Amino acid sequence: MLHFFRNDNLSFTSTRAGSPRLFFFRRSRDGLPASTYGTVIALNGVLIVAGQLFVPRLLRGRSHASALAVAAVVFGIGFGLTAFADTAVLYALTVLVWTAGEMLNSPSNSATNAALSPAHLRGRYQGVFSLSWSVASFAAPIIGGAVLQYAGAATLWLGCFGLALVVAVIHLLAGPARERRAAELTATATSVDAPAPVPAASPARAEVEPALA
Repeated sequence: MLHFFRNDNLSFTSTRAGSPRLFFFRRSRDGLPASTYGTVIALNGVLIVAGQLFVPRLLRGRSHASALAVAAVVFGIGFGLTAFADTAVLYALTVLVWTAGEMLNSPSNSATNAALSPAHLRGRYQGVFSLSWSVASFAAPIIGGAVLQYAGAATLWLGCFGLALVVAVIHLLAGPARERRAAELTATATSVDAPAPVPAASPARAEVEPALA
């Protein structure tokens, strides 16, 4: 289940890692100055700094699968809108939308990975999970660049939207199985950590002790 979750995350991170780089080339085709890229992408960091701390409170009490599915859809809408953007304002709007999806994804993503990891291997699993971002950062610009060159910008950005919808459906379908697996791991960890029962005093010893007193 965790391997499946990592593959699912790889699809999401591939879109996240490659699209901002490809946006730079789309910007040049629309005749916008290079400074537009820096200004628009900076909105990503500003929004995260300003609002990320409030997101866990917003997601409190909601299932991780639902939160991840909503995040994927919002994320996909943001990148899908890039197919229709041709001004700095529209590009800024797309960044704000997919940044919101990124912010919704982050808490549930990390929590799901931790819940599906055995306690004694949690650090190793987190490392492999983080590696998926590195793989995506390497592969996404190559694949996305090829799509942009041979299939066009509309195919690339609408393809990102379609991929995000697929990821959302996968999250919803896999949610119950993930919850069961997480519950099993929690039960196992609780039984292992539980203190050993204290043996009861034998009847013979209980009779001798009052006599000695």
